[in-house]
Amino acid sequence: MQVFDGEGRWLAAWRGHHRAMSVHGAPGGRLYVTDQVPRLSLLDGSGTLVGRCRPVLNGAHGLWEAPDGSILLAEITPPRLTRLVPIQD
Repeated sequence: MQVFDGEGRWLAAWRGHHRAMSVHGAPGGRLYVTDQVPRLSLLDGSGTLVGRCRPVLNGAHGLWEAPDGSILLAEITPPRLTRLVPIQD
């Protein structure tokens, strides 16, 4: 993944994501990233890996965080939507 500022200047390359497919801003400046391994990764604002899992079979081409904190992952083959619900302590 390549990181640019608002003016289009290159800032960094964040490695470790095989063909990133979707990126979504998370609370606190974090980022969710899906790739073609397939994995879902959570990064901090500097690109450091916070956590990673394999929540879907073939890779999520779409990613969105709902207002309740659930993460929605859209797959193409098979066509489906997976909802990850946060654990409430």
